[in-house]
Amino acid sequence: MTARLPATFPVRSRQRTFAPLLCAVAATTVGCGYRVTPPAAVREPVSVFVLKYDPHASLVLPAEDGQAIEFAYGQWDWFVLDQVHWYRALPVLLIPGQAGLGTRPIGLPATRPALELIQGRGNVLEIPVERSRAEALRAELSRRFLPPARTTRNPRLGLDFVPDPQPYSVLYHCNSRVADWLRELGCEVTGLGPTADFRLSDGAYSR
Repeated sequence: MTARLPATFPVRSRQRTFAPLLCAVAATTVGCGYRVTPPAAVREPVSVFVLKYDPHASLVLPAEDGQAIEFAYGQWDWFVLDQVHWYRALPVLLIPGQAGLGTRPIGLPATRPALELIQGRGNVLEIPVERSRAEALRAELSRRFLPPARTTRNPRLGLDFVPDPQPYSVLYHCNSRVADWLRELGCEVTGLGPTADFRLSDGAYSR
């Protein structure tokens, strides 16, 4: 049976949103991309996923029922409030400002074939990690959205946001946060860059 896409799912819609931001970052940053080495000797593996919207990346973790939950990080005015005017790109990058943590249930199983239905092949990176670490990170991030937290919804992206204490800047952006989340999951992450160029390191196991 073919999986059905959620009716309101914005298939790769963030590429247009972040195109001006990419140009601004490229002008001020030199990067070689991120290389990910999954943790070794995993006793109870579970897959987590990096979704590549280019240049934006987000992290997908499995819920208790196996469904996919997406987490994303971005500058508040640009990413949360959709104030994506071209003249705001440089100030967003050069002046550290308020960031937002976003989440949504995707409505599909947390598997690569299901996620590739919405992202396309080559835009989903699957990484095996320890199940306990994935569950701990999901619980930690999900708690940030519980009352009394007040969420702000971006209806175009389908994401709910809460303020994040880590300021957003050219030195710490959406891909920096995804790299940090992967490190919390026991991965080794090297490199940097303004785009969602996350790949497994040479020799790393890929399903």
